[in-house]
Amino acid sequence: MKWFYDLKIGTKLITSFVLVALVGAFLAYVGITSIKAADESDTALYEKNLVPITDVGTIATAFQRLRNNMLELTVSKTEAQREDLFARIADRRKEIATALAKIEDAVTADEVQEKIKEFKEAREGYIAVQDRVIELCKDERMAEAQAYLLGAGEKARKPYQEKIEALENILTTRGKNRVVQNTVDAEQAVTTMFIFAVTGFMLSIGLGIFIARIISRPLQRGVEMMQEMSKGHISARLNITTKDEVGVLAQTMDEFADKLQNKVVAVMDRVAAGNLSDEVDDSDKQDAISPALKQIITSLRNLTAEAKRLTEAALAGKLSTRGDVSKYQGAYKEIVQGVNDTLDGVIGPLNVAAEYVDRIAKGDIPAKITDNYNGDFNEIKNNLNMAIDAVNALVADAALLSKAAVEGKLSTRADASKHHGDYRKIVQGVNDTLD
Repeated sequence: MKWFYDLKIGTKLITSFVLVALVGAFLAYVGITSIKAADESDTALYEKNLVPITDVGTIATAFQRLRNNMLELTVSKTEAQREDLFARIADRRKEIATALAKIEDAVTADEVQEKIKEFKEAREGYIAVQDRVIELCKDERMAEAQAYLLGAGEKARKPYQEKIEALENILTTRGKNRVVQNTVDAEQAVTTMFIFAVTGFMLSIGLGIFIARIISRPLQRGVEMMQEMSKGHISARLNITTKDEVGVLAQTMDEFADKLQNKVVAVMDRVAAGNLSDEVDDSDKQDAISPALKQIITSLRNLTAEAKRLTEAALAGKLSTRGDVSKYQGAYKEIVQGVNDTLDGVIGPLNVAAEYVDRIAKGDIPAKITDNYNGDFNEIKNNLNMAIDAVNALVADAALLSKAAVEGKLSTRADASKHHGDYRKIVQGVNDTLD
């Protein structure tokens, strides 16, 4: 049965229609054959039964008229009457012979031919009596002719008439049997046509349901599979091996699901885990999935390389190194730009701090930092400003003591309590030196 499943859908439909058409054609053939057989049987009933029965009736009628003519002949008075009766008798004989020949030609059945043979034998005996009576009448021996007719003629007439009746009976019986047979044949034809009509109807319905199922069921499974795939469930497979269009569609869907699961999702899982070593090949020129996946991997590889380059530059103290934003697009571009902005945000305050420390170290006390910074950078700014204040206070006290010494105010001392830590020690040491 697999061969039928493997047929193309169009071939399945055509095969089914042809099969139903063949049943219809056979039904028509049975109907036509039955009608033709009924027609032939009716024709046979007419030609081989009704007409022969009519011919037997003709024989019976001619026989009775012949019998009367013979009686009239024996009582005829004139030569003219006898000649007229001779002609009538000859006509009656001819009618009987003609009707008998028709029956003999029309009905060839052995049983009928046997009755015809018996009839002919009886007829020959009666004709012999007729001929003897005619001879006597021609010799005008009328009384002798009449006596012979009533004697030997009656003996010959009875079997003759019985054979006519026997022939009529067998033809009538055969006619009745044929009518019964015609009725049986008609009923059988009706039964046969009914059976094939019901068979054709059931076959049509069955084929329709069967073909609908072998087409709709795989399609329904395909719809369910696509619905599952739309939910992200890509493990389902149809596993349909037929070679028709539905089978090819199912196998293509399975291949697509395999590729999606093994070459797309699996690669994406590895990419999500940080493994960017996969090499993705395009299926053909119209492949839209593989190039996009390749672009993702390439972008992540470039982004990783860029991050590594920036890290290495930072470790090497090359704080001015920045990522090349022009190489990226979309969110990847925002990531690189964000890293650059982060480096700018970190290195800017550090540069300011380095500059202030350098100037302080060289005795170039800068103005306090007034820019706003956040978090740890604000703490660095506050500490630098405190260092500037401490140095400025130390310079001011040194200037105070120097001016006082010039003016001879040797008792003047700096207020060590305004300083902290080593700065206090320095001021206190200067005071102690003056003392």
